[in-house]
This record gives sequence, structure tokens and C-alpha cells, in this order.
Amino acid sequence: MQVNPTIKRPLTIIGFLGLVLWPCLAQATATFDVMSNVELTILGFTDENGVPIARPDVVIEMFDEFFDPFDDSFGNASASTAGDALIVAGDPFDMVVGDGMQSDPSATGSASAPPSSGGSADIISVTSISILSNSASTIGVEFQLDWNWSLDSSATDPAQESAFAALQVVVDSGFAEFLRIDEESHTDFGGGFFSDGDSFTNIIYIDPFGFDDLQITNDVQGAALSDLTDPPIPAPGPGTPAPEPGSMILLATGLLAVRHARRHRP
Repeated sequence: MQVNPTIKRPLTIIGFLGLVLWPCLAQATATFDVMSNVELTILGFTDENGVPIARPDVVIEMFDEFFDPFDDSFGNASASTAGDALIVAGDPFDMVVGDGMQSDPSATGSASAPPSSGGSADIISVTSISILSNSASTIGVEFQLDWNWSLDSSATDPAQESAFAALQVVVDSGFAEFLRIDEESHTDFGGGFFSDGDSFTNIIYIDPFGFDDLQITNDVQGAALSDLTDPPIPAPGPGTPAPEPGSMILLATGLLAVRHARRHRP
């Protein structure tokens, strides 16, 4: 079929402009997604040699439930948090076999450009129980830990976007550490999806007439920024330099790090 020359030329120009402008009009997107679930269940009691015994004279009760979410975003970005920190018991001040605690924070977000955009999220979840022995002998409290986590970071164009997702899990007592997980996915190092999970049992020993606690600390965080190569944002006032968009990922990461450090200060 013959195309009228008066139509063909405008179509050619439109097609050429489409090829040139498409990369400018297409949205560059960075995303993060992270979750961590940890459950601790009381299984029973043992003597100092790990031999199962009937329930001794011991008091197990809730010590703390703490859940602190934070999220922020600007431009064409979003960030959100979910989850909880729970003592799972019929009576949290008289816990028995089968009771326990759970921590399951999660965070997700994305940033698309134009315009320059960014989003970040951070949650710390803490649950703990105290164990007070009124026994003249050393006793053990046997417990089971079940945990699983996943994290993902992606960027359609790493030259214009950056994202990371990270998590830290610690299960410990006043005298021992039973589990530690530190994981991260960062688009500057390839990004991608990672996950893992497992289950195991352990025993915390309490001295005669002694006291200890079991604690789950579960921290997840992430950030996404897009359009890192835009021109500088106009300064808010005379003589006040504006940050380059390329520095925004550093700023967001730095703010999360400062917040994390302040909350974990001894």
C-alpha cells in the first residue's frame, strides 16, 4: 500500500521523536521490600543436665512489647510499614508451656522519576519475657525458635536509581545470644531477592533463685530514590546551596542510620 508523501513525513518525524523522548518520559523506578518473622515458643523445663522435669517453682511473664515504625517519602514515592510485637499467652503474667512471643515487622516502598523522588521506612520490634526462679536448683527453660525472612531491592536503571533493604534479628538473654541475622540487598551491589528460614530448640538455664530474660529484637529498614542524575534542586534561599539529587540516597541512608544508632544506644 502506498503512503501519501504528505502523511509519510510527519509520521516519520513523530516516530523519531518518540524514540528520542521515550527514555525521558518513561518512569525510572526503584523499589524495596523486606519482612522478618520470628516466633519463640516455650516447650518445657529441664534440670541442670538437660533432663526434662515437671514445671518447677518458676514465674515466666511478659517483660516488654515495643513496636516503633517510621516512614517518610517525597516526590513520586511511597513507603509503608506493617507488623507487630506480641506476647502470645492466655495470661501474659503467668506464662505456661505453649506460650511465647512473636515479632513480624515488614516494610515496602518505591520511588519513580520524574520528579526526583525518595521513600524510606524503618521498624524496630522488641518482645521480651522474664524468668524468675524460686527453686534451690538450677533449672532450664526449653524453647523453640522459628524464623523466616525475605528482602528485595531493584532499580530499572541503577545509574538513575538506588535502593536497599536490610534486616537485623537478635534473640538473646542477659548472658547468651541464641540467634543473630544480618542481611542486606543493595542495588549498588546488584540488588535482588533473598530469603531464608529455619527452626531449632535451645535451653536457657537459670541459677538457683536466679533471674534472666529472653528477648527478640527485630529491625527491618529500606530506602528507594530515583532520578539521581537530575539537575540540582533550586536553593530555598539566597546563598543556601541545594543538595544534588545524587546525594539524596546518602541523606536517606544517613537519617536511617542515625535513627537506628540513637535507638540502640546503651
